[in-house]
Amino acid sequence: MALSLMVACGSSPPRESDIYHDPALRAGTVQADGDGERALLDALVSADEGPIEVGGLSAAATYHAASGRRCRRISGGDARLACEGQDGAWVFVPDVLSAEAR
Repeated sequence: MALSLMVACGSSPPRESDIYHDPALRAGTVQADGDGERALLDALVSADEGPIEVGGLSAAATYHAASGRRCRRISGGDARLACEGQDGAWVFVPDVLSAEAR
């Protein structure tokens, strides 16, 4: 009995590629709200790492999130969080650390 418990608890963790491809474990996205937000997301693709402003919206400097993605805080309208996807495009993502998400 003890040996079977040790084997079950000692199994290897899932591979990173398995986690990413499992739809239940992928990061969600939030739709851009209007042309201004879409323009900002488009500008982030070619922007440097520092803060930028597009159409009254500000994107803070890039930081590396725990997920391994590059992200930026967005302000100037509703506070948002944008992260870079594997294809290089930027998308809004749920901000699980904001006061509204709790």
